Amino acid sequence: MEYACEWVKQNLGEQTPSQPYPCEWVKVHWSDATKVAPYPCVALQDYFETQKLTVTPAAATGTYWGTATSAMQSDIAIANGAITGTLKFLDSGALATDWGEGNFMALKFTVPSGATSCKVGLSPSEGSGLVELDDDKDGVFKVTNKDTQKFVIVTTNGQYTLTQEFDLSGLTCETE
Repeated sequence: MEYACEWVKQNLGEQTPSQPYPCEWVKVHWSDATKVAPYPCVALQDYFETQKLTVTPAAATGTYWGTATSAMQSDIAIANGAITGTLKFLDSGALATDWGEGNFMALKFTVPSGATSCKVGLSPSEGSGLVELDDDKDGVFKVTNKDTQKFVIVTTNGQYTLTQEFDLSGLTCETE
C-alpha cells in the first residue's frame, strides 16, 4: 500500500525510521471505527499533531542570565513554520559576556505527553548544536545568521521521531 498524500510528504519528508513507519503505527491505531477517509492520512496527521512540541515566545516579563526578555526581543511571533519579530542587539550582560555580542531569542516550550526526548537549537549551530530541554522548558538562543539558520526541534517518544523546522529569515536583527 502506498502512503501518498501531500500531508505525509510535507511532514515526513525523507525520514527513514528504523521500522516500516507509518505502516506499523497505522496498523496498530487506525480502524474504520476510529477514522474516516482518506485513509491513512487523517490518522497520521492526527498522530503528528499530538506529537508536536509547542513553541511560543518567552514572556516579556521573564529574565534570562540577568537580561529581561523585553531587552532581547520584541513582537516575536511563531506561525506557519516561521519565527518573526525583532531581536535586539546585546553588547553587555551575562549573555553577551558568555556567548559574545549579538542577537538572542528567548522561547518557551510545551512538551507533548509521551515524549522521551526533546532537543532544540539552531542549525547550523555556532557550537552547542541541538540541546535537550531542561526542567524549565525555556531556552535562549543566539541567532548569528537569520538567513541561513533554522530553528529546529526534534521530539521522540523512544520509537518515532518528529523534526520541526522554523524559518528565521523574517526576523529583524538589530546591529546596535
